[in-house]
Amino acid sequence: VMLADVARLQDVVTSLQRLDGLRDAMVVNRDNTVLAARNPAQVGQTFQDPTWAAWKSQNRAVAQRAVDQSGQPVFVVVEPLADKGDVLAWMMLV
Repeated sequence: VMLADVARLQDVVTSLQRLDGLRDAMVVNRDNTVLAARNPAQVGQTFQDPTWAAWKSQNRAVAQRAVDQSGQPVFVVVEPLADKGDVLAWMMLV
């Protein structure tokens, strides 16, 4: 989908909404622009979060405990979406 039709990314993320326990999902590009999100209002926005910058800079899959905006514990998985070794974007699941 990343290479063929980026516009379909939102459909992919929306399809994840039916998964129990998934609080949030988004795809963020190299420039920190949200390409797709469980909350469609986030699409096109710049994702600014100091923890995000640390996860992204590792350039590998990351799974870590975190705390959401309301102070609740969550588990976050960040996975680079790459083509031929070039990271195009990252998928974040909470």
